[in-house]
Parts: sequence; C-alpha cells; structure tokens
Amino acid sequence: MATLSEIFQQGSNKELWQKCCGFIDLSMQEFMNIQERLLKEQLVLLKKCELGRSIMGKASPATIAEFRDTVPLTTYEDYAPYLLKRRMDVLPKKPIMWQYTSGKYGEYAHRWAPVTSRQLEEIEPLIMALVLFSSCKQRNDVTFKLNDNVFYGMAPPPYATGSIARAMRRDYSIFYRRFIRQKRLLLKKEFSKGLTWLYPKGWICAWRSPA
Repeated sequence: MATLSEIFQQGSNKELWQKCCGFIDLSMQEFMNIQERLLKEQLVLLKKCELGRSIMGKASPATIAEFRDTVPLTTYEDYAPYLLKRRMDVLPKKPIMWQYTSGKYGEYAHRWAPVTSRQLEEIEPLIMALVLFSSCKQRNDVTFKLNDNVFYGMAPPPYATGSIARAMRRDYSIFYRRFIRQKRLLLKKEFSKGLTWLYPKGWICAWRSPA
C-alpha cells in the first residue's frame, strides 16, 4: 500500500484527498462506529496498565454503555501524578516522545502527555487534511505541490503544536521556518516578522497558533 508521501509525489490528488479528508463524507452512524471501535481498542490496552487501572478501578467495561456506567469522568488532575513525572512504566505503550501544553497556575507549569509511534502515524493524515482544507476551494482540490514551502508559525517542541510538525515526513519536501519564542506576548510580533520575510520569497501558506 502506498504511503501518503508516495501518493503526494505521484500527484494522485483524488486518492490523497480521500485518505486524508474522506471522513467528511461519512454518515453519523459510520463515524460513530469508528469511534466505538477505537474506544474499545483503548479499553483493552488500559486494562493492562497501572494508569488504566487507577482510572477504571475494578471495572472491566466491554461495551460503550458499560464504560459510561462504570468509569467516572476524569480531568488532567487524575493523570497528573503519573504524567507530570513522565512515568513510562504505568502506560499501555511506551511513548517515543513527550509533549506538553500550558499548565495550571500555581500548581504545575505544563501538562505533559505521552506520544506513541501509532499516534504520530494517525496524526500524519490529519496534518495533511489541515493543509488541504486550508488551501482548497472544493473537494479533491490540491493546490500545493512538491517543494512548496510552509511557514509553520507555532510554538516549538515540546509544545504540542510544535510536535505536530514532526509527524510530517521529510520526504514531502515541505519546509518549516519558525520565528517563535516561548513567551506568548511575542508570538504575534514574531509571526508578523516572519510573514514580512516570507512574502517576497513565494511561500504559499502560513499557520499560527491563536493569539
């Protein structure tokens, strides 16, 4: 089976669109069937690890209804004792990297979360979908080409937004240049500076985090 990179380089635009954006044509029932299958896969994994058992207790749900009835709603605080210490031994799968988002004032600076190899594989078509949706005018419309450039104006790794860029394979030949500092107040100024530098050079797309 051809990879997304190979499909992109071959110019098979309809196939690329279907693999990355085809989900918008799913019916509600088809979409929910996929969500149910994915949740069941996660439940099987969580039953085997310390983190999962700490959340589910003695419950062993086999269906979505059982999950809703037996497993309480959680917040990051329920996972913080494990994830803030980046403990790999309590997880269902060993992560290949860690990323974080903003933390909770007065308690912890960042919310750490593990990233597995499968997660990166799943993120790749989603990133391509973002590129396609942000630049298309209609279905199957692929406006960018090999060796086009993208200014990825988001916070650098290990922030989650910066880690996203790692999901894009290098053989797409879409390059990223960052004018980013970790202080939020500088982000808008630095992004504007980046656009001023990029515009004369023919860069086709720019992404940034919300202000």
